Amino acid sequence: IINSFSDPRIKYISNEVNMGAGYSRKVGIESASGEYIITIDGDDWVEPDFLKNLYYNSENCDMVFGSMVFDFSNGDVKYFDTSFGIFSGVEKFELVRNKKIIFLNTCLVKRTLYDKVSYDTKRYNEDTPTLIKLLSFSDKIKIVKEFGYHYI
Repeated sequence: IINSFSDPRIKYISNEVNMGAGYSRKVGIESASGEYIITIDGDDWVEPDFLKNLYYNSENCDMVFGSMVFDFSNGDVKYFDTSFGIFSGVEKFELVRNKKIIFLNTCLVKRTLYDKVSYDTKRYNEDTPTLIKLLSFSDKIKIVKEFGYHYI
């Protein structure tokens, strides 16, 4: 499907063997040329305006988190409990400790942060160490009330 697009902004990257999410994201991030980066799992989905709304909220922030919706196979939906606003200093890490931020998939990250942080290549739970490193290099982050990332 990806190869059917003729948009030069779309880059198809394939591994010879399954290397896991961490390695694949690292390669993708290193190949990216845009101003911002977001990672979205293949079995999840985002609302049509999710990325645009994160971008419009990105002014003066290094990382902008949207909110997450858990979609269960039985049809139930649960909205992730988080805090909204702009955070800096130790507040950013308190969000992780208090489980108000749990992973990077809802976050638009300035690509320049990845010049300082290499994505962890572990096969599982690879985003947590990367998240902590990105937070340490970010001045300000924002969490917006944009429930647009659907976690399956």
